[in-house]
Amino acid sequence: MRKEPAYEAKPKIAIDISADGAAATVTLAADSETVHVLNSIDYGYSSTPPAGELLTITDSTGGVSTITVPVTEGGHQQLPFAYPFAYPLGAAVTIVLSATAAGTLAYLNVQYQ
Repeated sequence: MRKEPAYEAKPKIAIDISADGAAATVTLAADSETVHVLNSIDYGYSSTPPAGELLTITDSTGGVSTITVPVTEGGHQQLPFAYPFAYPLGAAVTIVLSATAAGTLAYLNVQYQ
């Protein structure tokens, strides 16, 4: 008998703050009984990044989605989803704010279920 995917009404938070000039990465691990649902992503750099920096969201199935958002400003930014964004059952989801110049930190705050 197949077990229904786990779903929690209360969002969880995953945070990463990079080392100097490195990427910030949050990975929601694959689980055969879990559907990862993204509610919002807060992200930013401690100073204005050079051109070409990206926030990228991918899933391990290679199917449903890859989201790429150009990041052109330092400071706090948010990627809210009008409706929670669900990934396939059992997929790992990786959120990366790309590496940047020396002296700059990258940060991610991912709200998910």
